[in-house]
Amino acid sequence: MQNKFNQYINKLPEKKVKRFFKNAIIVFDANILINLYTYKNSKEFLNLISKDEISSRLWLPYHIGEEFLKNHRNPKENKIKEFENDINKLKSHLSNAVSNAKTEYDSLIINENADFGEVKDFIKKIEELKNDNFFKEKKYLKENSKNIYNDSILNTLLKIYENKIGKSLDSNKLEHIKRLSELKFHSKRPPGFTDYAKKINKGNSLGDMIIWEEMKNKAKETKTPFMFVCDETKEDWWFYLNKTDKVADLALINEFKDETNQDFYMTDYKEFLIDSNKYLEGKIKEDAITEAINKFHYTHDSEIMSFNSQIDFNFDELIQNIKNISMYDLSNKMIIKEYITKIERLIIRSARFSSFTADIHLVQLSLIWKKFKDNVYDKYDMIDSIKNFKEDFLIDFYENIK
Repeated sequence: MQNKFNQYINKLPEKKVKRFFKNAIIVFDANILINLYTYKNSKEFLNLISKDEISSRLWLPYHIGEEFLKNHRNPKENKIKEFENDINKLKSHLSNAVSNAKTEYDSLIINENADFGEVKDFIKKIEELKNDNFFKEKKYLKENSKNIYNDSILNTLLKIYENKIGKSLDSNKLEHIKRLSELKFHSKRPPGFTDYAKKINKGNSLGDMIIWEEMKNKAKETKTPFMFVCDETKEDWWFYLNKTDKVADLALINEFKDETNQDFYMTDYKEFLIDSNKYLEGKIKEDAITEAINKFHYTHDSEIMSFNSQIDFNFDELIQNIKNISMYDLSNKMIIKEYITKIERLIIRSARFSSFTADIHLVQLSLIWKKFKDNVYDKYDMIDSIKNFKEDFLIDFYENIK
């Protein structure tokens, strides 16, 4: 049994990981390439993948290339906007400080013979310095806004990926992928099922599935194993062994093997850098690895904050809907069931961040719903039960947070 399901128990043995690093076609997801604009040490990565040992095995699915080119300016534009906002805030604080200092200075001049010339000169120098510095900052912002459209990262990537980009899929293949996505969404099979429900109305729910099908097609054509480097964190790609260790979902590995007769491996940016030093003599500097690890932990902490917000929102929505329903209207009760299902999914997801057993909470929530559905609970009993459930769940969650 352990051999068959080892992927859900342990990370891949080093010998097998080494084979992927030595032989596999390597695909970097769009988030890896876009995030290069957020790293100080991105040149380390670009130098690494420019080497023949890796460069000769790089391949870019068309959809990833398209997604990267649509969004690659966002990090730099956001940085400039954040910098501009910080500058404006600082300018406002300095202006207030100068104004307050002037007011204090005016209130000090009670005696006409008193000499506060030094204070006045000091205020004047601060004001001159402030105006001069902010003139320079505005010039910097203007120059960097122009540089967004001429960056070294983009130029380097264009050279690296010359003649290594897949073809776009035709309409028939896209329609086939759409049908597959619907089936996978309803059966919760990876990849893409977490995107399908929330993006279907916007018409962009197929991205993960398109990339997945492109990789499988390329593996069939080249008869080569694949390594997918991805900083996506959703459960429809990864299975989480603990806070720091994750592996590709076994369903993905099996599907890839069944359809292409090739092996499939997933890793993220920080692990790719670390393992490159192990298996490819990548010579990535410690600063670059530390930066990637810090970003991973920052992303993890941000996800917990986002998770907390989703928990609060969904419980609040559930309680509000319970208050508004007619007790004996079954159709309204099924609306409540939809919210409970959303919370069940969040509880399952919470196991990524906390080592508690999600199954216990799922059973408790199921019993609460059954009592409400069978009219054992009226809506006020239901609200009290849901509030108590949320409190117990969050206590358990935070006591066992990883």
